[in-house]
Amino acid sequence: MLETESDWWELTMARHAETPDLIGETTIQSPPESVQPPPTSPPSVQKGKRGRPRKRCVNPATVPEAKSGSPAEEPAAQKSRRPDTGSARLLLTGGSRAGKDFLADTLIKAGWVKLGFSEPIRHIAKECFNQLDRRLLQAIGEWLRGSQYDLVQLLGNAGYQEFIQQIRTLPLFRNRSPVIGHPELLAEMVWESAKEQLNAQKKVVVVGARTAAEVDYFRARGFQHWHVMAAFEDIIKRMLASNIDPGSFRWEHPAEKFCSILDAAAWKLNRRVLRETVRANVIWNSDSSPPIKHWWPAKDWLKFIIGKND
Repeated sequence: MLETESDWWELTMARHAETPDLIGETTIQSPPESVQPPPTSPPSVQKGKRGRPRKRCVNPATVPEAKSGSPAEEPAAQKSRRPDTGSARLLLTGGSRAGKDFLADTLIKAGWVKLGFSEPIRHIAKECFNQLDRRLLQAIGEWLRGSQYDLVQLLGNAGYQEFIQQIRTLPLFRNRSPVIGHPELLAEMVWESAKEQLNAQKKVVVVGARTAAEVDYFRARGFQHWHVMAAFEDIIKRMLASNIDPGSFRWEHPAEKFCSILDAAAWKLNRRVLRETVRANVIWNSDSSPPIKHWWPAKDWLKFIIGKND
């Protein structure tokens, strides 16, 4: 499973060298002719170890602010690294306490609508069990994604069959077959809510995709995918502040494993891809500076996204 998802992420991240589909189509396109900088003499090109030209990567958050009455001048290459800030669709992934909900909650204050993958899960837990135990929520989430193992282990065979009968009565499953979920079921539920908000001309940020299928589902519908990371010591502090014991936390849970794969791939990507391509879609949500210069500091990312969508 890990190998398959790792391969998926590598291919996804490398694909943008040919097709601009990771964080918005306008992300790596050249700017229109009307805003192209005047022609200049070609700069000297430094060669890498394999004889390939080295491309300079610039953090778009460091672009100087525009002077009054005129747009800021910036290299065409840097313009191509800008996110598609005109988009009203964002998808945030990240491990536990990385800060994706913090970013989404900040966007709410700027008029965005936040939708989470946890919302259908919590609704089912409340209606069927009248409790929001973390292990129960994780088991229901895995059931919706197509795996009944955790839920059967937790409820037993008799309890699981009773759950199946009860869930048939929920409006959420009125037009669905609830015997077991499938990889895109949870994404479909969230998308139904997102469509209503988008049709009402709202800007939507979706939080909490936990599988490759869910990320691909929303990317195929025009959502920009951003992965949120933080320093490990900050994650531990946030867990302790939320009364979560890091020692007993289920780091091996499939949802956490997937986010760990994205974390590891972001570091690997820096070496293999970003040095020769056009963008970073990683947000660093810690007070310390991003360890990789291509990653966006959370404050700069929020300022840029909110400012350009006002």
